[in-house]
Amino acid sequence: MFMTKTPSCCRAGRVIDFLGFRRRSAILNFGEGQLKLYYYKSALGNFGDDLNGWLWETLLPGFFDEDDSVRFSGIGTIINTDMPSAKKWIVFGSGIGYGYPPAGFGDADWKIICVRGPLSARVLGLNESQFITDGAAFLNTLAEFKPLAEHERAGTIFILHHNALKQGDWEKSCQQAGITMVSPREEARAVIQKIRHAKLVLADAMHAAIIADAMRVPWVPMVTSSQINTFNGLTVRKPFVLPTFPP
Repeated sequence: MFMTKTPSCCRAGRVIDFLGFRRRSAILNFGEGQLKLYYYKSALGNFGDDLNGWLWETLLPGFFDEDDSVRFSGIGTIINTDMPSAKKWIVFGSGIGYGYPPAGFGDADWKIICVRGPLSARVLGLNESQFITDGAAFLNTLAEFKPLAEHERAGTIFILHHNALKQGDWEKSCQQAGITMVSPREEARAVIQKIRHAKLVLADAMHAAIIADAMRVPWVPMVTSSQINTFNGLTVRKPFVLPTFPP
């Protein structure tokens, strides 16, 4: 999949507006002053989840604390019954794909600002104004992650889904193919910079594709095992309404 132009349906203006001068009316007037960030934490590390730990505080400094009465659902496929109870929930860019939504999802105790992609919106019974792309797309609004010109990028990298690491000798395979393997368990900023500096990304990990697109780096979707959630892959592709290869 080669992403070379800004998609028309990213709703970027609405998102930047939310992160700018309207962010306090969008979040804080929901009822409480600060929020506790919620995201999946792998014991072994996974860059696509781990970036939650610093990205939101960078984008929205001072919005988060450890009071779990009001929770903020961030980046990841995390809308499911594992979500802990809270007085109020705010959902911004999260997706569904592993299991069912929690009981009461969308009722008066939930503020659904947006979910990840139209497929998540459809499954959750939301309207078309309630989806955007993944929150990791905001990375390119930070100075350290500005997209590079093509002449500043080089090489092809392969980023596995973190659950597929033990299912093959990927390092050897990549060496034989003349490409660089990047482990999804590396520190998130390091993985992002490798994506940013690559000429092409082979994306088995969903966030490899999302971040490559944010960095304006061409990427190709890969599926290495049955553990890969194809619904998530479609969720990534669907918002852009662009051709893919392979189809």
